[in-house]
Amino acid sequence: VIDTYGKMLDNFKGERIGLSIFNSTSRTVFPLTDDYDLVSRQLKKAASILKGVETQDDIDKMKDSDYQAISDWLEGTQNRKESTSLIGDGVVSCAAMLPGFAYGSADAGSTARQRAASIVLATDNVVSGKPTYTLKEALDLTRQSHITVDGLFSGPKESESEKTTKDFKSEIEAHGGIFLTQSNGRSVSELVREIESRRNHESESSNKAAMVDAPGWWTLALALAVMVWLALAWRLRR
Repeated sequence: VIDTYGKMLDNFKGERIGLSIFNSTSRTVFPLTDDYDLVSRQLKKAASILKGVETQDDIDKMKDSDYQAISDWLEGTQNRKESTSLIGDGVVSCAAMLPGFAYGSADAGSTARQRAASIVLATDNVVSGKPTYTLKEALDLTRQSHITVDGLFSGPKESESEKTTKDFKSEIEAHGGIFLTQSNGRSVSELVREIESRRNHESESSNKAAMVDAPGWWTLALALAVMVWLALAWRLRR
């Protein structure tokens, strides 16, 4: 998943990117920024920390220093006991990073969004515990704020046919997003092209001038917030 985000980064020019990770609660790894050097460093750090960690057996064989590094990286994502992978809550927390997001319908549409906004949600869609927001409720809120959520299935390939995966795909596509798995043939480049298309459409349809964050960029039309749920948090407690 981290490598996928790195590939997406290679295709962006001027878009602001943020990363939020979540389990029962969320933590912002880095806020919205167009500092791609910082983003690259953070993604490489995450990839290095999580490299080769996929099963409980991997964790059991870890050196204490590696175990501590993962625990430190996940700090803040497990503040609610007896709950893991509260996906809808994670989506809402990520959306709150984006300007113009409203938690309810009262303010929806009251302010025109001047920048296209997208969330790339990586999860296996397996919830344990009672979330404040279901995935559908979270996607309803993001749609009200004109934020598109794309789905990246991060579970094992053999789970792609399970009901939770099908439900994930159904909700993402019903709310206008693209859904990717390891085997459905859709590529990261296709997702990037779709995000670019949304940005260009937003730019062309807006009659208002947008602020720019650096000389030479005409407009900053896309804010991309990416999140990843990692099953490691509950495994580390075992």
